[in-house]
Amino acid sequence: MYRKFKLKNPFFYALIVFYFSIFGCSEKNPTEKVPGRTNSKIIRFVQLTDLHFGYDIHDKNTERAIDIINNLAYSIDFVVVTGDIFADNILDPAARKTASMLKKIKFPLHVLPGNHDINGVLNWAEVHNYFKNLFGKYNNYRDIGDWRFIFYNSEPLRTGDMDHAFDIEKLIDNKKNNIIFHHAPCVDDFYRGKIHSVWRHKNTSEMWKRSISKAGVKAVITGHLHRSELHYINHVPVHSAPSIAVYWGRQSAFRIYTIREGKIGFQTIYIQ
Repeated sequence: MYRKFKLKNPFFYALIVFYFSIFGCSEKNPTEKVPGRTNSKIIRFVQLTDLHFGYDIHDKNTERAIDIINNLAYSIDFVVVTGDIFADNILDPAARKTASMLKKIKFPLHVLPGNHDINGVLNWAEVHNYFKNLFGKYNNYRDIGDWRFIFYNSEPLRTGDMDHAFDIEKLIDNKKNNIIFHHAPCVDDFYRGKIHSVWRHKNTSEMWKRSISKAGVKAVITGHLHRSELHYINHVPVHSAPSIAVYWGRQSAFRIYTIREGKIGFQTIYIQ
């Protein structure tokens, strides 16, 4: 049998209640920045790649993707298109008019050139002008909290055109968490039973690998391969996303990335 306990001193009882209300039952605000946490803010962005405008199915699938993005249930910090907007037809006025549909995206937009955006164009000055007029500049970055998102045209470096290659290290901030977007990953590609080098010159590929292996680079996000793959260059993960284009019988898709608690994840959204 338990004995009844009667508190004789009301002041002592009040002191106990006050102590536990302040210290004993306190809980950290889940949105509060905690020591050791990279960034408490949730960051979301969308990646589209390899649109290859000029084919009806590609044009329609891009339009469907834009509609999905604009009607997501949550906000997006930005959208990036990692190259091959065109299909060797950048000089075609009809293709350029179709490409202008990207301006319908209601979130901040970054567009990068790929290998099929430069074919048929005389020089990089023309490519630069076309992209600047249609989509805005590249070889720049966007800072969100502790993260830096770098939008880089790697095609001159990939093809060995050092006269037009921009120094990626000028964009990397070693004090931040850097994510680099570009078109063609610096990895070996496997198709038709053989291994193919995506980058044409060993010296420029080694230069690139040294640059992105520096402290602060957390990931590289690319297109070009038209399929979902994950590679590593030293400690840095290199993501390749599936394409909007439906070559080789592949289903059109894009990705939504989320950065939460310093970790990068993604979902693949298929276009029906």
